[in-house]
Amino acid sequence: IEKSGYTLNHVSQTGITYSSLYDAFSRSTYGIQLNSSIRAADYKPEEITNEEWVHAIGADVNNLAHMKLTYGMAHWFLKNNYEGAQSNGFVHFEPHEEDLLLTAAVIHDWGESVVGDVTFDKKTESHEHAERDAVVRIAEELYPDDSEIQVYLRRVVDEVVFNQDPDSKL
Repeated sequence: IEKSGYTLNHVSQTGITYSSLYDAFSRSTYGIQLNSSIRAADYKPEEITNEEWVHAIGADVNNLAHMKLTYGMAHWFLKNNYEGAQSNGFVHFEPHEEDLLLTAAVIHDWGESVVGDVTFDKKTESHEHAERDAVVRIAEELYPDDSEIQVYLRRVVDEVVFNQDPDSKL
């Protein structure tokens, strides 16, 4: 991500950098757990180690690295969407919507460190609720003395990550 110019050093509207959100999580027991798990595990041959799988498929199959990559893609999308918005009829995002989207990119899989990585085709409403509740609990644990960040992260979870509104831009 850093090579492509998409760092996590931008500051969210809460005053916290996306990198500090990522770093706080990655140093926690939750982040360590997520770092040791992989995405698309159902498709990985048993004889291949997780490290070999990441090397073969790419960093995106590492659950922790996936969030950084998602942030980079969201940042790229917003930059390119903004530059083409008026001439190409793309969706216009307000600054607070951009912040919600970038924050969601960094935190969207926090809950998987508790409930596991369930593929979309197998995920149920029960999985969604458990994962949402886990993200909220993790935010409370990582920021026990900062109710503003807890409330903001809960908002991101509800408005972006687990939003069921078909008319939402996010």
